[in-house]
Amino acid sequence: MPGALTLAVFHRSRDVLRHLAPLRRPGHLRVKCYPQSGPTKVPADAMGVLWELGPDDDALDRRLLSRVLANVPAASFGPGARPVADLSRAVGFRHHLSVPLRVAEVE
Repeated sequence: MPGALTLAVFHRSRDVLRHLAPLRRPGHLRVKCYPQSGPTKVPADAMGVLWELGPDDDALDRRLLSRVLANVPAASFGPGARPVADLSRAVGFRHHLSVPLRVAEVE
């Protein structure tokens, strides 16, 4: 996809492909998925990061997240419950996106 923007998605659930499906359809976003349990180095070609966040993530490694958030625009995604959105802001994300994700919100 020439000219497509690349998003690095750090996920932890099995539902990630279903959540990301709307982003793959338009063709102007390239989505690269990485498990949160693996290395969390943001690829050099990534123009943004999506980080899956859930209600049981209150013990996140904030130093790790600060490295992820330091270099590219980033948002969390997951259940839209208010406590998750509050946690998202508390750990440094500017936005929390509810699933399923929509292209207009990610852009």
